[in-house]
Amino acid sequence: MFQGLKRIVYQVSDLAAAKQWYEDLLGKDPVLDSPASVAFVVGDAGLALTSAKCAGAHDAENIAVAYRAVEDIDAAQRADKPK
Repeated sequence: MFQGLKRIVYQVSDLAAAKQWYEDLLGKDPVLDSPASVAFVVGDAGLALTSAKCAGAHDAENIAVAYRAVEDIDAAQRADKPK
């Protein structure tokens, strides 16, 4: 059912510094570079960095959201519910 991670999104307080850090780590340029977000392709997944200032978050340090790929969204939602 679970096919893997599709995208991870991090909110960062300093977008320019985070962009540079990931460029150095990955050895490549982002596929999207805007004042509000930066995105990289890592294998079959996407890595996005979003500016906490643009998102309006109060304490945006270390906030992350992971999106996963599944074959059947209805079955995946049923499986995620506590029993």
